[in-house]
Amino acid sequence: MKIFNFLKQICHDDSSNWNNDYRYGQIVEILKENNINFEEVCYNGGITKNIYVHYGRPFVNIFGAHYDIVPKVQGAIDNGASISELIGLAINLKGHTGDITIAFLANEENLAGLGSYDDVGSKCMALNELKSDYERSIILDVCARGNVILTRQDCDIDFSGYKHNVKNMPVTDDWVINNAMSVDDKYDNRSLLLSVLPESDLDSHATWRMIHSDDDVIENVEADTLEMMACFITGLAREIS
Repeated sequence: MKIFNFLKQICHDDSSNWNNDYRYGQIVEILKENNINFEEVCYNGGITKNIYVHYGRPFVNIFGAHYDIVPKVQGAIDNGASISELIGLAINLKGHTGDITIAFLANEENLAGLGSYDDVGSKCMALNELKSDYERSIILDVCARGNVILTRQDCDIDFSGYKHNVKNMPVTDDWVINNAMSVDDKYDNRSLLLSVLPESDLDSHATWRMIHSDDDVIENVEADTLEMMACFITGLAREIS
């Protein structure tokens, strides 16, 4: 299964490669192997390094996920799975004429106290790249297990025509980009988070408790979820762009 192979390449079984630089290099290598054009952009003197793939006008509709991981954790669930799904999206959109940017974002784990909030990749992208023609950003987070897709409660996308099980959950708001894009303290709502849980975990959120721990490994990722999300976001990208 190709997307699962991407995940295995990103999340090496050697723990000495469980670091942001290794994962960044693997993303670049996979994109090159699949003849995907991309740009590498640094912010804050190189502290933050994002990778962007553009189809059509850049930074109009964005699909993103963070590639960084907490120390001493393989990071397959958070967030190697979503990175693999974005690579699948980049391949599936070859030749697409709509306005889509696929963003591999740095330093999201800074929000867990590992660094400065100003160096978070999604914030750097928002402040430096998003202009007046920016329409929407969809951020994937913890899309590794289960088949229930969770999105923001006030999401304005109509998912009724999709075969996928999409539920609205108030806790999935992506506030980093929305706060960065706010003007005069008015909250911007063009960014939303997509995550996935097993039906049995919707109340307990057991999957979320696996992240940042020894359980965040490839063995706990479901290949069917990877394929489902790659298919889902590809259809969504074609629809909104």
